[in-house]
Order: sequence, then structure tokens, then C-alpha cells
Amino acid sequence: MQTILLSSEEVAQQAMELYEAGIRETVEIDSNIGQMVIIDVETGAYQSLLINLIVRTNI
Repeated sequence: MQTILLSSEEVAQQAMELYEAGIRETVEIDSNIGQMVIIDVETGAYQSLLINLIVRTNI
């Protein structure tokens, strides 16, 4: 398999195109609020992951 290097802008553009072309309608549901979608731009595969963010405040 040949490796093709893409710029970060090209990866972002391809991911957005894949998202708009069909991923969005599957993942934008109430139970996915607060989750991140990871998209493989080479295959079009994706996964929705719950990301727990810890916010630290200096009080």
C-alpha cells in the first residue's frame, strides 16, 4: 500500500466532505452530545467517542 502524505488542511477538507456526505445524519443525535467523531479519511470509517474533559480552575 502506497503512503500518500496530506497536509492538515487537506485532511480537514476530506473529513468535512465525508462528514457532510453521510456521517452527520448518523451521529448528530441527542445521545451523542459531548462526543467527538473520529474519521479515517482514507477509508471513510468513523467512530463516535465520548471525550471526558477535565477543566482545572485556579480559585
